[in-house]
Amino acid sequence: QEPHRAALQSHPRPLMMPLCRAAADPSITCAVDSPPGAVRERAHTLQTACPSPRHRPCVGLNLVESVNDLREASSLSPRQATDLTDLSLVESVEGLQGLKTALASRFVSAHSVLPEDFRCGYIVDLDQHWVSVHAIFQTSPDSNVLSLVVFDTLEVNYQHYHDVGLLRSSQTGRAAEQQAGEHGLRRGQDDANDVATLCEMLGVQYDISFLAPICDMRRLTWEEEEDARVEKRSSGSRPLTVYYDRHGNPFRKVIVQPILQAERDGSCKTRALAALSWLLRLDAEALAWYVTSTRALFQVELRPRRGGLGMKVPRLMAGVGGEPLQADEPSDEGEAIVGSLMSTGRRDKFGRDVHMKVCHTDTLRYNDFVGVGCPTTTKTRCLPDCGVEGALLPADSREVSLRLRRESEVRRIRKVLACSPPDSEASTCSSDGDSSSSEDESIIEAAEGETPESGCGEARPAASSAAKRDARLWRAIEDHEARWQFLEETCFFAHNLGLKKIRKMYPKEELCPDDSSGFGSTKYLGKYIMSIPERIVTHEAEATFQGPLERFLGFFCDEDDDWMTVPFYVLPFPGNFMTLSLEDHVEGEIVLDLEGNPEERRRQRVSDYSIPSGNRFLNDPISYNKTRADVSLPVRLWNAR
Repeated sequence: QEPHRAALQSHPRPLMMPLCRAAADPSITCAVDSPPGAVRERAHTLQTACPSPRHRPCVGLNLVESVNDLREASSLSPRQATDLTDLSLVESVEGLQGLKTALASRFVSAHSVLPEDFRCGYIVDLDQHWVSVHAIFQTSPDSNVLSLVVFDTLEVNYQHYHDVGLLRSSQTGRAAEQQAGEHGLRRGQDDANDVATLCEMLGVQYDISFLAPICDMRRLTWEEEEDARVEKRSSGSRPLTVYYDRHGNPFRKVIVQPILQAERDGSCKTRALAALSWLLRLDAEALAWYVTSTRALFQVELRPRRGGLGMKVPRLMAGVGGEPLQADEPSDEGEAIVGSLMSTGRRDKFGRDVHMKVCHTDTLRYNDFVGVGCPTTTKTRCLPDCGVEGALLPADSREVSLRLRRESEVRRIRKVLACSPPDSEASTCSSDGDSSSSEDESIIEAAEGETPESGCGEARPAASSAAKRDARLWRAIEDHEARWQFLEETCFFAHNLGLKKIRKMYPKEELCPDDSSGFGSTKYLGKYIMSIPERIVTHEAEATFQGPLERFLGFFCDEDDDWMTVPFYVLPFPGNFMTLSLEDHVEGEIVLDLEGNPEERRRQRVSDYSIPSGNRFLNDPISYNKTRADVSLPVRLWNAR
């Protein structure tokens, strides 16, 4: 262990966790909470069923065949028992780059390329939000496998994992290529920064799974979206939040697995440590069974990796050769989430205003069928049983009519927000909605240059050369009736904001005495009741009105289609997370600061929400994509502490 310890000296002090519970503790023995019959049945199914992306076992990891094989760490064989000290070593690292460096240091040796088998845990600080990572490396004559399980109490920012090179795994490589061909998406390419690529150079298979909350973005038909909009406008209720991509396509969010942490109360570190302790107590075969038999394959749309992130191959290989391993500059763990969907334009309590388009593989197929207008899918709201080549909706159907209306609305929004080209005689911002489509194109494809000062009473910043638009240009519509029509009808997403206009005209001078807001010579401004997230009265010149609206309009200004899809695995939460706490697995002094009352933190339950038993998702994507079934909502446990 000396070469490993020397390589880790640059990292923070490790946390020593004595494993204290007796081998007969039933809460540990049945931690993977399937009944004995279900364990045997599922193990048998894995061995006899045809391979699929969801049920493809890891090479080199044996399946558990009975509940008796679900052993805890303290009941390992004598050879494995000598490694109990390593199992109790949990290291605290800063950021995903720190995690990557710590993993790489395990492979640094002056005498050999690959280390001995090891198993360890990491507590990772992501800008004051803590996650835990269980790592196990196993060698065999057939293969060498490095497997990670990442635990998080909140939805994962997969863009960060992708930027650092941790997201792509060896197991999902073939699935990525297949899905990219079927759905026309750019798949994640092999990159020298990817851990999977680096491991491949060393003859190691890299696998990563996420034990974390997950949502499935399922496409709404145009009729479903229209019904939701009408219901919100008529009743003022909040039956459904609709998520939109940059082309105006509607989605709904299905909670496949709920968040575990209801509030940002500083308990994420304690929860992460408790979940990591549970993972470390499972023996290797029980862990392998849990991962390979329950994981589900999802896809996420991400931006291509930016330059300068990740560990370079020359540095890693230099470390393997015996020279000191140097860490690259850490990535910005606290930057905003990059997402391809938006719902309200507001930031939620976790700081997100955009959302990642994460889809189960079956949902991805369903979304494609809805997008091309499959009559069977749009009618039954589920996947068809057979191929539907050549089957399309009638041109006069309501579904097609609503789709054409949406395309017109998106074009109108982009035209209103388009700035006049620099050589325009009027040198003003475009706000007329009666121009032809050829005029639209001439505005959108204007030459690069500085955006001139508008005739709206406000200097406009230069828009990007890719799309010269400004989200504030709706204010330049001087005809107040036309502007209100744009806000209430053309802006199809306004129902998510809960906007309802007060039927009274207010002189501009009464609400906005000066011309700094860019409304030009308009005579009247409107007041609105905004009911989401809470009922307030606002008007067009107030930041509370303009902020979320213009954030959404700016979202549509970005037409950059440089997105790629990356597949990854997600594990269902075990049911015992509702009762599991740190004191179930750890005794004695804990070096790591738990950021609160130590005794209360040790009793903190991992989950604040109800979790189904039997290692199942709250809502199974395979089920609700095959049958038209209602989905369940998370239920909070008020006695979670």
